[in-house]
Amino acid sequence: LHNIYYSYISNKINNAENTNKYSDTKITFHVGEARKKIQDINKYFDVIFLDGFSPQKDPRLWTIDFLNLLKQKMKNNSVLVSYSKSTPFRSALLQLGFCVGKTFIDNIDMGTIASFNNECIKNKLNDYDLKLISTRSGIVYKDKNLSGSVSSIINMRNDEIKNSDRMSHTQFLKEML
Repeated sequence: LHNIYYSYISNKINNAENTNKYSDTKITFHVGEARKKIQDINKYFDVIFLDGFSPQKDPRLWTIDFLNLLKQKMKNNSVLVSYSKSTPFRSALLQLGFCVGKTFIDNIDMGTIASFNNECIKNKLNDYDLKLISTRSGIVYKDKNLSGSVSSIINMRNDEIKNSDRMSHTQFLKEML
């Protein structure tokens, strides 16, 4: 997210001709346990920056259940932006009805952008990304009560992967060659 800030906001604020364009920008920080805090917020956001630990290390902010709460705080033209390119994350966004794409800085794939409005997504997911989502890699993290521990969320997903008839990531890569 710091790359997005420095590439898109900071440079433009420092450029005198664009200063007024961003003068009404308001950033609000909400401090607390995100899974609980989001439930107490009664407003809509134009932009949500999701910057939790990596989904593989700490999936609590990447579950379909938490993302569904974020979805409820977004307007039609709102965007959710993250550094993560995680397949379960992108899969959850698609399952929740988001239009999903990639963010680029200097032609480098930096993360994910999601919105209800397809026009907000400049770089759509490609066929490779979409096919990968249909494999076991695309099985989402779940935390129905928004209180699960890191290990319980990971273990639940691992159990679902073991019992899935979806193609494995390895099989997918072999077929792509």
